[in-house]
Amino acid sequence: MSSPVWLVARREIRERVRARSFRIGTVVSALIVVAVIAIPASRKGHISTYRVGVVDAPTAATVGEIQRLAGTLHVHLVVRAVASADDARALIRQKQLDVAAVGARELLVKEPPAPEDAGKKPQLINAVGLTVRLQALVARLGPAALETAVALRQPVPVHGVEKPAASAGQRLTAFFGVLILFIFLQQYGTWVLNGVVEEKSSRVVEVLLAAITPRQLVAGKVIGVGAVALFQGFTLVVVALVTARAVGSELLHGAAQGNIVWTFAWFIVGYAFYSWAYAAVGSLVNRQSDAQNAAFPLMVPLLVGYITTTSLIGAGDPSPFARVLSFFPATAPVVMPMILGIGKATAWQSAIAMAITIAAVFVLIRVAGMVYARAVLHTGRRLKLSEVLSKDFASA
Repeated sequence: MSSPVWLVARREIRERVRARSFRIGTVVSALIVVAVIAIPASRKGHISTYRVGVVDAPTAATVGEIQRLAGTLHVHLVVRAVASADDARALIRQKQLDVAAVGARELLVKEPPAPEDAGKKPQLINAVGLTVRLQALVARLGPAALETAVALRQPVPVHGVEKPAASAGQRLTAFFGVLILFIFLQQYGTWVLNGVVEEKSSRVVEVLLAAITPRQLVAGKVIGVGAVALFQGFTLVVVALVTARAVGSELLHGAAQGNIVWTFAWFIVGYAFYSWAYAAVGSLVNRQSDAQNAAFPLMVPLLVGYITTTSLIGAGDPSPFARVLSFFPATAPVVMPMILGIGKATAWQSAIAMAITIAAVFVLIRVAGMVYARAVLHTGRRLKLSEVLSKDFASA
């Protein structure tokens, strides 16, 4: 990094961090993160109800033993007989059963819990499996077989009636990351925009450009604001992790560390893309009142991408439209992390989308730098992008 760029970046960092609005915003954001994680966790003490089906003419002893699990697991159980395994699968798909025991041969659930999953339901599945296995052995060999059965502790195989998908915790974690991405890309992109417009309208930029080049000035501004964004983002992530651990929340449970790294990488790439675009747009206008109107076209793809991600929280496979958006540079930073987080994209697909976006960033840096250099000293009416990029404007 050249010295002029670093000086501008330090100036941006100092001014942004000292601002009262930044300190208040960071504290308020941290409190919101604490509330979002802690409030749902505070409801963990309520009694959950689970519906258990038993196939193959269950005996009263088997039903009784399963119902006794309610006291051990601190849940409410509704046990019912089911005519066949096919009926049990249909009831599970219709969400009328949570787990079904097909004799002592297998357990049916909607989606098998991942090995790292915690909570009442995985415990219930294991307990029901052990109970039906014990009752089957007792019915066949008599009560004396109970000791042998406990010693063996052979679990009943668990089979899902549907393909495994991301857990609720993984989906919430992915959406939480995308939400932060969306807010930060808008907020800090707007900071770059307003900073450019403020310097241009106050004529400060004329003094600055007497000492450094336009590209150095805008690069320092982008880097400085980006450093502040990374600091605030890191602070909120630490607050979320500490809060989740303190209250025993499952919000971050089951999320692969690789997905968290991908989300962080997408933030850097997305910020690079939008910050340069906002800087170019800011150089086209002369008043703060015109800044937001000029930046509206940049907000549209971000908003479309965010709305698309909200539809993926409870959905199955992403739509073709969502797949396309995950590779389009303007929407990929908010769509691809969500698709990757819910297990519907692979690492190499995310890598391809990121490579496309990085290529777009390099093109945008070149174009935005040229627009900024040509337009930032222009006064009077608001300029059009096509006008600035024309050869006639360059030679004027």
